[in-house]
Amino acid sequence: PAWQTGTITGSALGKVWPILLFAVFWNAIVWVITIALSEGDAGAQTMPLLFMGLFILAGAFLAWAAFKQIRACRRFGVARFTATPFPGILGGVVGGVIAIPRKFMPERGFALKLECTDIDASGEDTTKRVLWSAEKTVTTDLTAADPEKTTLPVLFAAPIEQPESSVSDSGTRIAWMLTVTGSADGLEYSDEFEI
Repeated sequence: PAWQTGTITGSALGKVWPILLFAVFWNAIVWVITIALSEGDAGAQTMPLLFMGLFILAGAFLAWAAFKQIRACRRFGVARFTATPFPGILGGVVGGVIAIPRKFMPERGFALKLECTDIDASGEDTTKRVLWSAEKTVTTDLTAADPEKTTLPVLFAAPIEQPESSVSDSGTRIAWMLTVTGSADGLEYSDEFEI
């Protein structure tokens, strides 16, 4: 896993492809069915076409969500979290910097959240249970003078009684997730790092 290296790439780019592929798949099927229905007897097809309108609206929403995710990735680039110290220490600190390759600083700062999560994917459904969580707001850009990038400091006190990150073949594992969000001028930034 990437968290074992000390430098972790954000997950925002990885979220683009699933939503984009699903939006394309959904819209292709809906439009094929709608066109097939519209070629029949106009009077008999009114209700099915109205019903398909709901699916067209859902497809438009999916396309909008995919566009929004692509726009955010193009606007902000691929962020990276570098852990210092590496590895983070339970009963000590989990810290480092988040490097965003574009300049972006919301007026209210960025919201950072660190969570220790128990993930169970051993059954049909994946369940997540938050064991511990802490939040803070960061209003400092460590590279304020650099017009090309944003660097955010990360520092959390991690309780010693929580479990460390783990990898398991059984489908259950512990994950420490760092989430960063911020918005300004109609743009929303959101990324997640498994640390």
